[in-house]
Amino acid sequence: ALKEYEIAYNLVPDTPQAAVYLYNISRCFIVANKYSLAKNAILGAIKKDCTNLTYYNLLAECIVKLKQEEAEIQKYLSDDKNP
Repeated sequence: ALKEYEIAYNLVPDTPQAAVYLYNISRCFIVANKYSLAKNAILGAIKKDCTNLTYYNLLAECIVKLKQEEAEIQKYLSDDKNP
């Protein structure tokens, strides 16, 4: 399934649909316990569609599995652009 989603994404990388493919790619990586790759894919999905809360839930899951909670909190606390 991962290969199919990657092919589909590469056909439409600059469209709103690309976010859905990146989300699905990240889910595939999670099934394979590759949370770092999943996090990168879901961050790409968020950049393409920042309104889908499901993407943020998946990002949080990756951050927890990677034990990066404290680092991410500090990153956002120090970012004065964060609302």
